[in-house]
Amino acid sequence: MNVSSYQELLIALAMNAPIIIVTNDIVIEGQITINYAVAIQGIERTTLLQRSTTYSGYVFNITANGQLLLQDLIVDGGSTIGLEDGSSLINSAGTLNTNNVTLQNSSSTFRGGALMVGGASTVTVMNNTIISNCSAVGIGGAIYVGGTNKRVVITNSTISGSFSGSNGGAIYTNQTATLSCTTVTFIENEASTNGGVLFANINTTTTISNCQCMMNVASNGGAIFANASTTPEIVDTVFTENIARANGGAVYLNNDSNSLLSRNSFERNEAINGAGLFVNNAATMNLDNTSFTNNVASNNAGALFMNTNTQSTITACTSRANVAVNNGGAMYANIGAILQLENSLIDSNIAGNEAGGIYVNSTANATVSNAEINGNEAVIGGAVSINTNGSMMITNSRIIDNNASVRAGAINNFGALTLINRVDFGPIGSNEAPIAPGIFNAGEMNVEDLTTDINGVYIVDAENVIRIINPLFAGSVFQLDTSEYVFPDPERSPIVVAIPTPQYPVLSQSDANAFLKPVTGFEDWEIQLLNNQVVLVFNPSPLQYTITYVGVLSTINPNPTSYRPEDLPIVLQDPNPVEGYEFIGWFDELGNQVSIIPQGTVGDIVLYARYRETGGAFGEGQMITNRVRVRCCPCDAPAKE
Repeated sequence: MNVSSYQELLIALAMNAPIIIVTNDIVIEGQITINYAVAIQGIERTTLLQRSTTYSGYVFNITANGQLLLQDLIVDGGSTIGLEDGSSLINSAGTLNTNNVTLQNSSSTFRGGALMVGGASTVTVMNNTIISNCSAVGIGGAIYVGGTNKRVVITNSTISGSFSGSNGGAIYTNQTATLSCTTVTFIENEASTNGGVLFANINTTTTISNCQCMMNVASNGGAIFANASTTPEIVDTVFTENIARANGGAVYLNNDSNSLLSRNSFERNEAINGAGLFVNNAATMNLDNTSFTNNVASNNAGALFMNTNTQSTITACTSRANVAVNNGGAMYANIGAILQLENSLIDSNIAGNEAGGIYVNSTANATVSNAEINGNEAVIGGAVSINTNGSMMITNSRIIDNNASVRAGAINNFGALTLINRVDFGPIGSNEAPIAPGIFNAGEMNVEDLTTDINGVYIVDAENVIRIINPLFAGSVFQLDTSEYVFPDPERSPIVVAIPTPQYPVLSQSDANAFLKPVTGFEDWEIQLLNNQVVLVFNPSPLQYTITYVGVLSTINPNPTSYRPEDLPIVLQDPNPVEGYEFIGWFDELGNQVSIIPQGTVGDIVLYARYRETGGAFGEGQMITNRVRVRCCPCDAPAKE
C-alpha cells in the first residue's frame, strides 16, 4: 500500500497493511504505534520521515506484539536538542529490523536518542543503517538496550556524532542484554562519563567483530567500557585516535568482567593511564594477536594498564612505539595484578620515568616467556622495572638494545626477578645506561639454566647477591659490574656474588664459571667457588715474563715461552735439526751467545737463532743471522747495527 502523508500512513496501519511504501517525504506529527507485523519502505533510499518541530515524542512505538521492518528511509528527529521533553525516534518493546535506514538528528531527555529497546522486546536487527547526531541527557546517546534477555544485532552500519550526558556515547546495554556488532564504524561519539561508543552494564554480553572505533571520547573507556560481570568479546577491530579523559583510551574493562580480545589493533589512542587498554579491579582478560602502536598515556601505560588484582593473559601481541610520560611505556601491572605475556614483542616504547617496556608494581606478578623486549627507553629501567615486592619471571626471551638515561639499561629490580631456561641480553653494548647497562639488582635475583648477560649485573648490597636455583648451563654468562658492594676495598675482603638455594643446595664449578669479574679495577682478583658460594677473591698472580724466539727454522723448539723468577736458571736447548742447516746457538741483541738464562734475570726476553748452511745456493759454511732487539737483563741497550 502506497502512502504520501502522515494521515495516509496512519490509515494504512489501521488497516493492518503488511507492506507500506512511502512515496514522498512525510512530516510526522505524532506517535506511530506498531502492534502487528509490518514493513514500511521508502520509494527510494532518501525518502524522509521527519518529526515535526512541534512534536518531540516517539516517531515509532513498537508494542510487545509489534514487528516492524524499516527499509530505505531516513528518519529525522528535527534536531530536538534542547527540548525539555525530547524522546527517542523509536521505542521498541517488540521486534525491529532496519535495512538501508538512517536515524538522525534526535535528542532524548531520558535514554537512547535514536532507539530505546526495552519491555518485552526480543530481537532488534539493524543492517546497513546510519545513526548520526543523536544524543541523550541520560544513558545511551544513540541506542539504549534494557530489560531481560534483549538482543540487538548491528551489521554493516555506521554510528557517528552521538552524545550521552552520562554513560554510553553511542550505545548503552543494561541488565542481561546481548549486543552483537559486526562491520560497524563508530566515529566521533562521546560520553560525559564512561564508554564513548559503548557502555556494557552488569551481566550483559557483548560481541564486537570487524568494527572500527575512531575518534570517540569519554572519561573512562574512550570507545568501550565493560562494567562488572560482563563478558565482552572483541575481535578483528581497529581502535584509532580514541581519547579517555581519565583511563582506558580505547577500552576499559571493569571489575570482575571476563573478556576475550583477539586480532585487534590499537593505534594513536590517548588517556591518563592505559592509552590502549585499562583493565580494572579483579577483571580477567585474554588478549591475543593484537597490536598497540603509537598510543600515548600522560601518566602510566602507553598500551595496557592492569589495575589491582586483575588477571591478563597476553599471547602473540606487539606493543611498539607507545609512550607513557611516567612509568610503563608499553605495560603497567599494578598492585596484585597477574600478567602472563607469551610469544610477544615489546619494541621501541618510551617511558618518561621508569620501564620503557613493562612496569611491575608492588605485589604484582608478571611471567614473560618466548618474548622479545627490544629497543625501549626510559630514565630508569630501559626494558623493565620491578618495584618492591613485585615479581617477574622471564624464560626463553631476549632483552636487547634497550636504553636508560640514568640506570638499568635492561632491568631495574627492587622486587624478585627470576631468569630461567634461555634468557639473552645480547652482546656487549646492546643494552645501555650510565649505571648498570644490564641489570640493576636491589632486590632478589634468581637464575638457572642458560642466561647470557654480558651487559652486566649491578649488585647493590650483600642481600642482593644472585641466587642460583638450579644448575647453570655451559654458556651462561653474568658479567659483574663494579658497585657500592662489588668493589676492590683496601682490605681485599672476599666478595660473595652468588649463593645456593634450598632447591639447589650445592653449587658446582660450572656455576662459578658463569661469572666474570668486573672489567676494570679487579686485575688481581678472580672468581672462585669457595665455601659453596661464588666469590670474588683477591689472588695476585706471580710475576711472569715472556721469552720470544726469532728466526727459528725448525717447527719444534723445546724451550719455554715464559718464565717466573722462581723458574730460573733455565738451560736453553737447541731446536730440532733442519736438513741443510747447522744450528750455531741462541744470541742476544748484542750478539752475545746465550746458553743459560741465569737467576736474577727479570723482564721479557727476545732471543734469535743463528744457523750455518751446510750446502746449497749460499755455498758451504755461509752463516744465517737474524738481528732483532733483545732484552735479556734489566738493562735495555740499543740494538747492534
